[in-house]
Amino acid sequence: MTFVIIVVPVQCKKRRKLNMVMRNLRRFCIIFGIFIVFVFVFLCFILSYKYLNDAQSEVTHIQTTKAFYSFNSLSGTKEFTCANLEDLQIGEKLGSGAYRDAYVGKYHNTKVAVKVVKERFSVRAFGQEIVDKEAEAEANCLHIFQQHKDSHVKVLMNELRTKCESWNVQHMLLEIVYHSIHKSDKIVENIGYCVRDASGQNQGNEDTKPADKVGSNNGVTQSSSVISLYEFANDLTEDNLVSLPLLYKLNQMREIVLWIASLNDTLAGPFGVGGFQFRHIAELNRKWVLIDLGSFDSGDIPCDKKSENILTKKLKKLDLIKPGEQCPVNSSCLNGVCNDPYELLNRHRFCDTVWKPLLKGHNIYDKEKCYNMRMEKYLDYLESSIVM
Repeated sequence: MTFVIIVVPVQCKKRRKLNMVMRNLRRFCIIFGIFIVFVFVFLCFILSYKYLNDAQSEVTHIQTTKAFYSFNSLSGTKEFTCANLEDLQIGEKLGSGAYRDAYVGKYHNTKVAVKVVKERFSVRAFGQEIVDKEAEAEANCLHIFQQHKDSHVKVLMNELRTKCESWNVQHMLLEIVYHSIHKSDKIVENIGYCVRDASGQNQGNEDTKPADKVGSNNGVTQSSSVISLYEFANDLTEDNLVSLPLLYKLNQMREIVLWIASLNDTLAGPFGVGGFQFRHIAELNRKWVLIDLGSFDSGDIPCDKKSENILTKKLKKLDLIKPGEQCPVNSSCLNGVCNDPYELLNRHRFCDTVWKPLLKGHNIYDKEKCYNMRMEKYLDYLESSIVM
């Protein structure tokens, strides 16, 4: 009897403790479960909000990209169009390039530079068949320009480069496009342009008149399909430059050099100014500016050999990309493309066509140093040489 009296209280005591533990465990599980549900609901809310916000941002980004990066949005409303071509007066001829002629003009009492696409072939020299083929190619170029003016400028430039087979028209249109991208006080402003076919059919401006019924401008623009107007800047002649102080010339060149270096990162990709000439630098309001980039290349150069494009082949031909490499010297692969791929091309071009005539009479030009130093570093070197 004593045994039973002793054992039962002990067993009851253990059971009460066990029940208490179980109750506490149930409470913990309930609280923990509520906490987990709360956290789950909270995370779902955050993730759904982020997803909707990202989706909206992406839509906004796409809309903004389409609007901001298209040629039409970048170009904006131009003062000069085909509609007011009769208001343009043509003066003396400034010069003739590979694909266009340049004239002094007057537009609304403002002195301007007028560029007109050159006639590539004549019936007398090449025959009617060749002329007809060129006319067909030219019409196709104008159609490409019209079709892709609302596309990304990179798409427009690529379409013109790969599908426009009228070389003169292609370069004139590319020049108009890159002026819409490179808006800076270091390059003359494009006042406007007129793009139309031979029948006078407008390719992008509001109204136009047939090509044979344009206003009195010496017949220069009558049969031209592409006409563009730019700020007028005065030429810099090599003879006049000799008498200028070297430091003054280097100060004028600094912003131009930095601007050329910035061409690695544009809306249309990196730019290579392989056709740049010293005559493309002029004076506007006592500041040196660029009036042209000359013949140029633009676009990315892929690092992958399988993706090799025409630009890669061109740089290899110029020996700027060494055998076995895919990127030019001093250019590294970044996100599948060569970073700053045209730096070496631009550097060498400036050495040969800019620094050499600019430093004439100062006995300071060193071709080897120029070739082996980035343009901005070479400018620093020249300035330090004056101090020394």
